[in-house]
Amino acid sequence: NTSNRFLYKDQVYAAYAIYSRTFGNLKVAVGTRAEQTFVDTKLYDTNENNTQEYLNFFPSVQSSYNLNDEHTVKATYSRRIDRPSAWRLNPFPDISDSLNVRIGDPNLQPEYIDSFEVGHMFNNDKVNFTTNIFYRRVDGQIDWIVEVRDGISFRGPRNLNTSKTYGLEVINTTQIFDWWNVNVSYSLFKTEVDGTNI
Repeated sequence: NTSNRFLYKDQVYAAYAIYSRTFGNLKVAVGTRAEQTFVDTKLYDTNENNTQEYLNFFPSVQSSYNLNDEHTVKATYSRRIDRPSAWRLNPFPDISDSLNVRIGDPNLQPEYIDSFEVGHMFNNDKVNFTTNIFYRRVDGQIDWIVEVRDGISFRGPRNLNTSKTYGLEVINTTQIFDWWNVNVSYSLFKTEVDGTNI
């Protein structure tokens, strides 16, 4: 009498435009993407229906400046979306372990991410060395939350207020021989999550 028959349909219609231009050593590209999203879900076991519709615009700006043949500085900004998967939206309680129940949330909203990055790139015939400073803000951060009720743990995804991540990234590629490259990367970052809404 228990069935996890879950219907998930999504449609995303998108249009985008990009304009780019070069001013001497400066290259600039500006664009935006419009997306209309339709999501329909239904859990047949409980006849639970959920419909979501949202229209979003995602701007982006990229710029780079060539200081000389080997050194380039760049700055970028972009906004994007991360939609929850069908598995996270499915409200069917997974009771494989009767004391640890996993359950989705059909009202879960997408995450919206704003990314800023400033960097420097050194490039010659043998060595490519890139350094980036970045900042990312996520509105509606999705995280897994555990609530204990009557000795049973219920685990499910929830939208938190925000998360902020900022840090430094270093990437190096060095050609030792014609047939041998060495790649090294390092990232140092800090993330702050605000979940005071729950």
